[in-house]
Amino acid sequence: MVGVFLLLPATLRTKERRKNAQKIVTAMLPEVEDLQTVQQKCHKDTFDGEVVDRNRYHREFDSRLDDIEEDYGGELSHSL
Repeated sequence: MVGVFLLLPATLRTKERRKNAQKIVTAMLPEVEDLQTVQQKCHKDTFDGEVVDRNRYHREFDSRLDDIEEDYGGELSHSL
């Protein structure tokens, strides 16, 4: 999911890119029935063992996506 996110245009807001990436991943995986399944998997894998207010999952996840892009985005764009 993160790889797809990083390939989407950085001109979009993080929230929009996350949603688009989740839609693309949902469409790519025939065993996944809906977007919510992808969201839950992302949240579980990211926050497993952490206490996160249920209403903040998307914001916290988006913040982590921003951190990943900041850390690796430049390297990835050079390798494409």
